[in-house]
Amino acid sequence: MAFPFRKILCPVDFDPSASAVLELAAKVAATSRAKIYILHVVPLIAPTGMPNYVEVFQREERAVRTKLDELAHQYLWAVDHEVIAYCGDPVQFILGAEKRIPADLVVMGTHGRQGFGRMVLGSVAEAIVRQSDCPVLTVRADAIRVRNHKENKDQEHGHVI
Repeated sequence: MAFPFRKILCPVDFDPSASAVLELAAKVAATSRAKIYILHVVPLIAPTGMPNYVEVFQREERAVRTKLDELAHQYLWAVDHEVIAYCGDPVQFILGAEKRIPADLVVMGTHGRQGFGRMVLGSVAEAIVRQSDCPVLTVRADAIRVRNHKENKDQEHGHVI
């Protein structure tokens, strides 16, 4: 494990946790002059009855890259970063990207599902935590919202945070 972290992989899913993930990763990167690799993987499910689905995925990849660029502009403007978009199996591509970079840290969101929802939907974050060769920092969007709400209330009442 390398510390300070120099290469941080941030897989994002365009859900509410993306902003929290990128804010946290940017703070870590700023303290250690790290580069952030912001990544989104479009699940590759070949549609039936569609002979030229490659073009569909290429269009999707371009759209994803545009969204990633917007997120990077909003949250990563102060740190070195690179955008990666890919179509395929999210778990396998995230683990592959971790090795190719090679990442010192993975920062990613988690939905925090439990029970049946987690069993049915699976958990990309859990798979990465279990299989990663480097530390993985997971961020729950609902936990960030609760903390930010509490901090805002404390500031309104003059409490020092």
